[in-house]
Amino acid sequence: MGGIVSWWDGVELWLTGRGFLLQVVVVMPVVLALAYGLAVLADVALGNGIRLLHSIRSTEGASVVNGMPRSRVTLALIALLLLVVVAWLISC
Repeated sequence: MGGIVSWWDGVELWLTGRGFLLQVVVVMPVVLALAYGLAVLADVALGNGIRLLHSIRSTEGASVVNGMPRSRVTLALIALLLLVVVAWLISC
């Protein structure tokens, strides 16, 4: 673990010594790839959760609640908003 921390410190020192444009060119692909990966994981998790909820509701004979968002994108945004609120509450 100490080797990874030492390597990361070296990368940070190297990156902070470079110009802003090079920092953006190096950091943005990494950040975008991580964000894309998290979005895919959230999409899969929410999709499976929605599928599970629909199967539970169809077996119970209950209809879909009218006010519930049906779009996966809407549910992903609501989940992201909840995560941001929880992170904000934890940081306070």
